[in-house]
Amino acid sequence: MKKVLFLFICLMFIPFVYAKEKVEIKSVRLVKSSEGLVAKDPTFKGLDINYDIAFRNVGDYAKYEVVIKNNTTEEYTVDNTNKFDKSSYIKYEFDSFDSVKANETSTIYLTITYNSEIDPKDFKNGKYSESKSAVVELANVNGDKVNPNTSTNALIFVVFILALVAFIVAAALLRREKVRCYGIVLLLLAVPMMVKAIEALKINLNVNVSVQRSYKVVYKTYLPAWYTEEEKNALDTKISHCSDMEYYDNTGTRFYFCETDFIYEDPQKYYEGETVTVKRLSKDFNSCNGNWQIESDKVVCQGKVEKVSLKNYEQGMYFNYNKNSIETNGFTYNDNDVNLFEFKSNHDHYVANWNDYGYFEVLWNTKFTMPNHDMLFIYLEPKQ
Repeated sequence: MKKVLFLFICLMFIPFVYAKEKVEIKSVRLVKSSEGLVAKDPTFKGLDINYDIAFRNVGDYAKYEVVIKNNTTEEYTVDNTNKFDKSSYIKYEFDSFDSVKANETSTIYLTITYNSEIDPKDFKNGKYSESKSAVVELANVNGDKVNPNTSTNALIFVVFILALVAFIVAAALLRREKVRCYGIVLLLLAVPMMVKAIEALKINLNVNVSVQRSYKVVYKTYLPAWYTEEEKNALDTKISHCSDMEYYDNTGTRFYFCETDFIYEDPQKYYEGETVTVKRLSKDFNSCNGNWQIESDKVVCQGKVEKVSLKNYEQGMYFNYNKNSIETNGFTYNDNDVNLFEFKSNHDHYVANWNDYGYFEVLWNTKFTMPNHDMLFIYLEPKQ
């Protein structure tokens, strides 16, 4: 019995000793990416390639190169390519080789792009994730699927099996139980040696993409000012109201007094935990450098109407972070938002105003930590 067990252990490895892949991956690397994107080289094992990439901004991309080596003297072609499923937000551009010649290499390129803004509802805990896969299946020039190499020959094993069957039958007729036992063991071991691989050789590309949600900072101010007719016509009438009163400067140019909301959205996107500096508003508007005086049915500037910048008030400019205004304008706040700010003095005063009255005032250049929601600041009248 010990001899039978030893024979079983030795022979069970025979089917696997000489197996090797006809095609192998030589290298996988990142060849190009958008500025500021931190992307690592993919990893691979056998014919499975794994890509992990974290995007931040729409338009970010990464291009990867995969080098495939043909280890045989036969040319192989791409028989079928199962490309990536379509994504709502991520674009996968797959450029595969048509064939790989004998003992040569071919290259696959994969470009992954953060293509469109992700719907906020698709973020989970501030993060969007998706996984996609593609497969490159190979065949020889005759269209036969490519399978792993083995050094065995089917004809040899057919003869071997027939000989074993005859040997077992003879042992049974001669009533030699021990010989028949050895023959049955050899027959069973021959079964895996005879199994032909039916799974075609495939190169698997597996991609995991994640996108961290970004948030915006918006500044809004009530800005009553005088506008020329051209400037008035360019205003958004949904947020502007203009008086019917006629205003003129000393040159006879007519102006319109309009009450309008000036909205400025910081073009930079911010991520939870980042430090943000409250900006000063930059907006030029018309103002009379003298006094307005009523003359008959019109109002005349006793001087000149000229451009004045909000920057002139920068030393005293401050914003109101107000619960009611935030909600009215469709933004979100958190009761702990007051703790995001780095107040230079009298911190308890700001906290008290927030808790008791639902607002606090913030000077421009104040720093705060970006929360997991957009921020809206309302500009108050500048202190002069």
